[in-house]
Amino acid sequence: MIERRRFDQLQELVGRCRSRRELMRCADFKSFLTEKISTRLSREKTLSLDVFDTLLLRNDKSEIRRFHEIAERSRLLLATSGEAGTLTTNDLLAARLLATQASYRASMARNGCREGHLHDIYRTLCRLLSLDCRYARLFVRLEIDYESENVSLNDCLDECVREFRDQGGRVILVSDMYMTARMITELLERLGAPLEVYGTVFSSADVTFSKRSGKIYKFIEAELGSSADVFLHIGDDAEADFYQARRQGWDALHLPISSREIARRNRDLRQTQTRLSQYSGFDVNRV
Repeated sequence: MIERRRFDQLQELVGRCRSRRELMRCADFKSFLTEKISTRLSREKTLSLDVFDTLLLRNDKSEIRRFHEIAERSRLLLATSGEAGTLTTNDLLAARLLATQASYRASMARNGCREGHLHDIYRTLCRLLSLDCRYARLFVRLEIDYESENVSLNDCLDECVREFRDQGGRVILVSDMYMTARMITELLERLGAPLEVYGTVFSSADVTFSKRSGKIYKFIEAELGSSADVFLHIGDDAEADFYQARRQGWDALHLPISSREIARRNRDLRQTQTRLSQYSGFDVNRV
């Protein structure tokens, strides 16, 4: 059993910073983090990284704002195709939220785990709104485009990865996400992080097992033919990326989202909910 413990110096520095983007570009911090990682790695080890909010840093938009902006782009796509009809951005937003819930609930369970899939989400959305299912593929492309504009590569981790690979080390990416490994790979390539640098991508959308359940860690060991003690995993989620990894015998480092960034996202969430409610009567909590 891994006991809860106080943040160490690395977690404190990241957790208190104003912006992780700025912190990761600071020469002193980059040296500190690089040394912290290098002392835990050898060429015989595997460096494992979470994707979103670790290797790829999100901006301060809340999830509901991201979904609303994607819904607006989807409406414009339909309007250009002459298919929008009376559909509004809020219709598309509500359908997206319902389709996401349905994708997770309807997915086939695997050893007690379920996971959503972006293609399934948009196929369900099309059925809910009586749209031709060919739009599902276009909506997926649109969402990848949107994500590429709203995340940025973590320069510090990118340098660590490249240096480790140059020394002969192995790197993998592990994500709890409804995006498949292929989608994540395309997104990384757009941001200058090609697969030949980052190695294999494991996504819960493909394998169903997740980091939060802890079961993806053993799945990866079996896939790579490696024992738990060769892995160092780094991620932002304390439970999924740190405690669960440690419970499975992996070494782990926690790089949290800073408290100020969380506060800005929460403020954006409240503001977005208020705008939706006041100007269009849309209540996110009732979907």
